[in-house]
Amino acid sequence: MDVVSSTNGNDKKMIASLVNFVNNRYRVDQLNEKISLLEKLVMIMSGNSNTNQEQAFVVSELIATNKQDSLIGLKEMVKELPTSMTFLVDSYLSSFTYSMFDAGAIYDTDLWNNKLSQFCSSNLASNYPFANSKDELGLSEYKELMSKSSDLMNYINNNVLPFVIKDKSGLLTIKEINGVKFPFDKHLFKQINVISQLNALTKNNNNSAEDKLNMTVGLTPVLLSNDLSGIDIMYDNKKHGYFNGPQYQQDFYWPATNNDTNGTVQIIWHYKNKEDVKNVYTGPWSLINFLSHFEYNQKDDTYTIKFNKSFATYQISTKGKGSINSLGSLENLQCKF
Repeated sequence: MDVVSSTNGNDKKMIASLVNFVNNRYRVDQLNEKISLLEKLVMIMSGNSNTNQEQAFVVSELIATNKQDSLIGLKEMVKELPTSMTFLVDSYLSSFTYSMFDAGAIYDTDLWNNKLSQFCSSNLASNYPFANSKDELGLSEYKELMSKSSDLMNYINNNVLPFVIKDKSGLLTIKEINGVKFPFDKHLFKQINVISQLNALTKNNNNSAEDKLNMTVGLTPVLLSNDLSGIDIMYDNKKHGYFNGPQYQQDFYWPATNNDTNGTVQIIWHYKNKEDVKNVYTGPWSLINFLSHFEYNQKDDTYTIKFNKSFATYQISTKGKGSINSLGSLENLQCKF
C-alpha cells in the first residue's frame, strides 16, 4: 500500500515532502554521474586532435535520431529540479553535442570525398541535368543512381537526413539539436539539397515505396506579352495552346511515352506583326530543360518564360511531391570539398 495515500492530516504532507526529496535526491545523484561523464567526454573531445571522427559521427547520429539513452534520460530527470540544474544540464548537453557534431562533420565530408567524389565526377558533373552540357545522363542510369539502394541515396539517407528536416519538395533544412546545428560543409549541403529536390520532383507522383520515374506538371496560362497573339507548346504528340479565351490547366507527363519524339518540346511564339519563332528542347530531359527556363515570381506565385522581350506567364503545379523551383540550381555540380 502507498504510505502517502494511507496517511491522514499533516503527516501526509510531511511524508509526501520527504518522498519528493528522496526522489529528487536520487535524481540528483544520477545526474551527477551523467554530468561527470559528459564533462569528461567534452574535455577529451575538445582537447584531443586525434579524436576518432567516425566514432564522433556515430554518436552524432545517435543524438540526432534520439537513440542515445544516456542523453534522453537527462532531459527527463531535470523536469522537477531547479532552473539552475536544468541550465547546467542543457549547457553540458549542448557542449557535448557541439563536440560530437564538429568532429562528425569532418568525417561526413571526408566520406563524400573518399567514396563518392569519383562517382560524382564520372556520372553527374559532366552530364545534364547536373551540368550545363550537351551530354545527358540516360534515364535508366539516372533511375539507378537515384534508387534507394544506390551509394548516393545511402549517403543522403544515413549521413544527411538524420540532421535535417525534409519537406515534400525535397528541400532540406538543418534542424537544431540541443541548441546545435550539424555543421555540414556549406557547398556539399547545398549540392545535396539540389539532388534531394530533383529526386522528389522526378518521382513526384510515386508513393514512398517506389523508385519509378514519374512526374506530372500542370501549366495554367495567366498572361501573354502584348506583342503575342498566342503560344503553342508541342510535347509527346500533343499540342498545348495558349490564346485568348478561357484558360485551364494543361498537364504534362514525364518521361514522355512517345519513343519517336524522345520527349522533344517545341514552344512556338505566335507574333501579331511578324513571323512565328520556334524554340526546341530535345532529348529525354527536354521537359525538365524547358521548365528550368521559367523564372519564379514569389509575389504572385507565378512562372514566366521569356524570349527576347516577349514572355508568357503561367501558374505551375506538380502532382504530389516536388517543385520546379530548384531546377535553376542544377547546373555545374561540384564533386570535391
